[in-house]
Amino acid sequence: MIDASKIAEDALYFRKVPEYSHCIVHNVAAIDLLAYGCEALPAIEDIVCRVVSPQLDESTDNNMLGLTSLLGAYLLIGVEYDNERMIRFVNSTSEKVREEFLAAIPAYFTRNLREGFPQKLLSPELKYFIETSILSSNKHISRLAVRASEFLF
Repeated sequence: MIDASKIAEDALYFRKVPEYSHCIVHNVAAIDLLAYGCEALPAIEDIVCRVVSPQLDESTDNNMLGLTSLLGAYLLIGVEYDNERMIRFVNSTSEKVREEFLAAIPAYFTRNLREGFPQKLLSPELKYFIETSILSSNKHISRLAVRASEFLF
């Protein structure tokens, strides 16, 4: 894997914070992943499968403080470079991981672009993912999808 593997791990565990700040305001490693573009997708997928999924599925306490930032970076990169791959991967993950992806969507996407905000518009594929998730038999997934749709549609 490329250097994105280390950066993805740093993002997951919130290891890089701004040097100029005494408080944690954003996950520098997650932002760094965006520069890798589509090359970061396999690295993020690997850490989600190898680390995130087992920890979430075992319901153990975790120290994945940057999980939302890591998943948000994945979604932003996926929408920009490879929607089909992104949706295929998200749908292949466990229900608990999909819940985390759905919970992250409103933080990274918007219905109206505003200057100064790094959010993106939903792709048709991501919108369809949310719409189909509303129909999920998993009530938590359905609720999270409804929340995302109310915020974004």
